Amino acid sequence: METIDIKLDIWYNFIQEILDLNILSWNKYYNDPYTLDGFQWSIEITFNNGKEFKSCGSNKFPKIWKKYTEIIERYKKIIKDNFMETGIVYVVHNEWIKDPKTNEMPYKIGITKRTIKKRYYGLGLKMPGEFICDFAYEFGENYSHVESTLHNMLNQLNVNGEWFKINKDALDGIQNICSLAGGKIITTQIENEILIEIKRRKRERNIPVYERFDQIIEKWNALSELKAEGKAKKRKIIRIPEIKSSIYYLFRLRNKNEISIELGCFTKKYPNFDNLLNSFDGINIKGYIFNYPDLTKREFRNGYKGKLRTIISLSETGLSIEIMKELIKITIEKVKNECIEK
Repeated sequence: METIDIKLDIWYNFIQEILDLNILSWNKYYNDPYTLDGFQWSIEITFNNGKEFKSCGSNKFPKIWKKYTEIIERYKKIIKDNFMETGIVYVVHNEWIKDPKTNEMPYKIGITKRTIKKRYYGLGLKMPGEFICDFAYEFGENYSHVESTLHNMLNQLNVNGEWFKINKDALDGIQNICSLAGGKIITTQIENEILIEIKRRKRERNIPVYERFDQIIEKWNALSELKAEGKAKKRKIIRIPEIKSSIYYLFRLRNKNEISIELGCFTKKYPNFDNLLNSFDGINIKGYIFNYPDLTKREFRNGYKGKLRTIISLSETGLSIEIMKELIKITIEKVKNECIEK
């Protein structure tokens, strides 16, 4: 059995088309007793209220079966086009990394599913020398197989892990293999991303921590009608005009490297607020997971009822704002409908 995660807009459209076929009126069982072998099928639907619908058959089908299978095949293609896993095969070197005996410089052959600038930083932008991307190719689902093939071919030239002692001819051969395997070269794009990332991180290292936090607040105020307010630098509360002030969204400075993004409630006026937070425990917004942490004694004394949060690097100014905007978008209607007394 195959399980697939589907985006909400695609899922809602799919459900609507299926329900338009009046599928819930299908018989529980269809059977052709005169065919000994052939095609068996079954459909099972479980609704949010726990009710189930089941229909199955053996060599006999509802009248609109063809239309049903056309919808299924069309959405399978949509899902494949939208969710096919992609990855990047890259070759990089660093002039500061050399064999102490031969003074030769090895090359790293690796893969990443992340944006290349994040992977590049992970390789060590803090080293004295900068990593240089020799070339990179974008692949579909076969990207890890391409990497394994390259590693096996160059096994005798392996120095350590993903590092290989290779020359120009070998580099040309790697590029040819990547092209033959269907890779799309994206080296120029990566070089531009990395150059921008290096400059940005170097610039931000020189910004005092509280100024960096204030930059997030200033940019948020500039981009949003919702204003961040607060008496202390360590807390910036966003009051939403449509809901009561006891419910809040928050940028909080945790330490010199991290901030937390939170949704919370100060009072016990809203009996369903705990249930709301629990229902969002584990949601993923732009790669960051929100959880429902236990409250501290101090938070209980201060009147907290509960909170939902994620933690993000202080340097990710733009991403912090995007995450907050998405959190507000997906929760504000639920807060208004489920937690506020009418």
